[in-house]
Amino acid sequence: CGVYHQENRIVGGQPSLPHRYPWIARLVYEGKFHCGGSLLTNDYVLTAAHCVR
Repeated sequence: CGVYHQENRIVGGQPSLPHRYPWIARLVYEGKFHCGGSLLTNDYVLTAAHCVR
């Protein structure tokens, strides 16, 4: 779905393997990561209100 960019934005964090968390959504706006979300169904993603305003 998206383009993988390896960046260390979380101090002490570790990268996860591809497809390890298939319910996580990545919202991209103008080609850049904007927000994350959780897949609820095939048609719905739950995210924060400020991500879609």
